Amino acid sequence: MKILFLHNGAGNYGADKSLSRLVRRLAKDGHRVTVILPRLGPLKTALENSGHRVLVRVHLGIIERQSFVSIRTKACFAMSAILSILRLALDVRKIRPDIIHTNVSVIFSGGIVARLAHVKHVWHIRETYVEFPRLWRHYQRVICALADQIVCVSESGAQQFAEWRRNKVIVINNGVPEQDCKYPSPDCIDTFRRKYGLSNRLVVGVVGRIKLIRKGQEVFIRAAEVLHHRHPEAKYLIVGSPHPGDERHLEVVKQLVAAAGLESSVVFTGEVEDANVAVATMDVFVLPSGLPEPFGGVVIEAMAMGKPVVGTRIGGTVDQIVDGHTGYLVDPNDHVSMADAVDRILGDPQLRERMGRAARERFLKHFEHEIVYEKISRMYERVICGFDGLKG
Repeated sequence: MKILFLHNGAGNYGADKSLSRLVRRLAKDGHRVTVILPRLGPLKTALENSGHRVLVRVHLGIIERQSFVSIRTKACFAMSAILSILRLALDVRKIRPDIIHTNVSVIFSGGIVARLAHVKHVWHIRETYVEFPRLWRHYQRVICALADQIVCVSESGAQQFAEWRRNKVIVINNGVPEQDCKYPSPDCIDTFRRKYGLSNRLVVGVVGRIKLIRKGQEVFIRAAEVLHHRHPEAKYLIVGSPHPGDERHLEVVKQLVAAAGLESSVVFTGEVEDANVAVATMDVFVLPSGLPEPFGGVVIEAMAMGKPVVGTRIGGTVDQIVDGHTGYLVDPNDHVSMADAVDRILGDPQLRERMGRAARERFLKHFEHEIVYEKISRMYERVICGFDGLKG
């Protein structure tokens, strides 16, 4: 089978990693894969180093906020959209794929070219549009019209679609290979603990981009302030950095830490070379997002390492955590409930061990990459055979 992927980035984040894992696994089964990216970056390098064909096309028809701020940017976007369709049509004519797989919702050119070339089109929806209800009301019609199969990464993603449009929608959660979540060596963990002053301390942590409200680090700090009175020995680990241009978000979080008098308890690591080492030091992993995460990969990675997770009861996190069994779900932006949930786990070592074991078992049963890959493989076969929108 020949598969053409379209993707909107070239980094090393959630959707980038998901694409890289899927491409590698498809190639292992003998499928011929081509990936089109809009720019150079770590993803292009990683794919090429693995022997995969990668094309860089600056004009790829990507919907971005800045494209609609003025008449000029709208005109530039319209011109870019036309160029992206023409360029992609030429690529499709040369590659002659069996399927075009658009890996994110914000690329629209794949669906148009697929229809013009009479090629099957799979559209992966990895984003939520709760912040853009007016746009989504119209854009979901475009997606449904131009896709033979719509794949959502969570139930909440599927529920974004109007009920009468869900006949083309299936849910396939993201997955992670177990080998990518191996526990680091004791020496690596000890070195990390010493470096950040975590030795002989309970550790509660978050991993991800620092972004107020969306990622919720400010809520995590408020929860830490409550917890500090109950567990004064605990440390709170914030792993990650803001997007370039969003440095203000980090400064606000640091100001909250100072105002709460937690400078000696909260540790900012910035980006780390191996996030597994950071997660391995944690007794509780927290996902404090204030807006829905389509499907936070960091949650299943923490679960794979046997960590209980406290997450907010929105988005794809609800698909991941079994409340009271593998961790706890709390309402978004409720720092008191978050603190109470973390407190229950920190205060009960047996509960902590039991939840961590259950989290790992759930990961192996539902989110290990091979399970996800088999679902995608079967989906491709159904689409090529013409059973569009078939559930399964």
